[in-house]
Amino acid sequence: MNTNQQKVVKYYTNPETKLGFDYVLWGSKHFGFYPTGKADITEKEAQILHQDLVAKNLDLKETQTVLDAGCGQGVVSAYLAKKFGSKIFGITLVPFEVERAQERAKSLGVQEKTEYQVMDYSATNFPDNYFDAIYTTETLSHSPDIRKTLQEFFRVLKPGGKIALFEYTLAPDEKFSAWEKKMLDVVIEGSAMMGLKDFRHDQFTVVVKNAGFENVKEQNITENIRPSFYRLHKLSTLPYKFIKLLGLQKIFINTTAGYEYYKMADKGLFRYCIFTGCQAKIPPASPTQIRSSISAKTFRPGSLAVCASLSEATISSFSLAANSFQTSIFIKSSARIVFLKIFLVWFNRILSGEVGYKWVSINFLALAFRAIKPHSLEIKCPSLFIVSGKEHSSISTSTLLEKIASLSS
Repeated sequence: MNTNQQKVVKYYTNPETKLGFDYVLWGSKHFGFYPTGKADITEKEAQILHQDLVAKNLDLKETQTVLDAGCGQGVVSAYLAKKFGSKIFGITLVPFEVERAQERAKSLGVQEKTEYQVMDYSATNFPDNYFDAIYTTETLSHSPDIRKTLQEFFRVLKPGGKIALFEYTLAPDEKFSAWEKKMLDVVIEGSAMMGLKDFRHDQFTVVVKNAGFENVKEQNITENIRPSFYRLHKLSTLPYKFIKLLGLQKIFINTTAGYEYYKMADKGLFRYCIFTGCQAKIPPASPTQIRSSISAKTFRPGSLAVCASLSEATISSFSLAANSFQTSIFIKSSARIVFLKIFLVWFNRILSGEVGYKWVSINFLALAFRAIKPHSLEIKCPSLFIVSGKEHSSISTSTLLEKIASLSS
């Protein structure tokens, strides 16, 4: 395990953390959802409604395969598998949580519907396009690289698959007082929430969109979670008086968070939000497929193929290869580079249907369009498959040319 992963394991194996989750949250890692915004139901009932909300936002069905990224002790996954019949894979960095989750699934009779293992959600071993849905419940903030994690979610999600991320967001730094900043940093360090500061009010949807997801939406449900916040605040008030007096906040992280974070939430510095989005319904080329496709051995003499790297949020470079070349040539899309004649010949050939390889980037075509007049092309290829960081779709060649013209203008 790397240093960041060790921090996560250390936090969840901390005695205060284990006692808190076991006896205050009954093994759960998430807050409760109160429909009226008032404490007119029990916390356990509110937690169940929160779990139902996960299912609602994913449009969960029995036939689906689902990833619980940061599954904890399997509270949510076992419940959803029992109620909806979905096949759910739960992954966590914490070994004892896998054992607890397996025990819970067995007690609910869903051991055949669930599978738990120790795994980093930023670098899973699942195949491309494997899951129908992915969710997190207050666990994504443990990622030291949110963008990498979202790209991994994008990779393993099926075309048309959905995500639902139940996470906190923060106000801009300047909104926090010096004391609030100090307590924020103390809890972030002690609870291994390395990525929390990437979640900013009204801005995180952009991060999700840049990972390639479509139809991204944000729901602010802070008022529905507030009674759950307040419950922890009340429980922590008395012990926190002594903790603060003795300067022990770094040792009693959860008690500190329960007291201080509620006050911040009351001032609007903290929000609790649901972020939803989906994969495009037509599958993009995976990085693995692309790498194997650009091998010189796969091309007929004289043919070329263009690869759009999906490792970046937006297309930043392209690799072109032909078996007459011994090495790949990289072109930055942001640079106004004069294209070699061979690129223009290839562009003409793919639109005329002579080249069978149809993976193309709109950005690349827009650049090539500046050097080729559309009326000079005899278009025989009826459709192309477009791959970019933001959209993946089948498109008629005539529509494509109109789009390229608008991009290159």
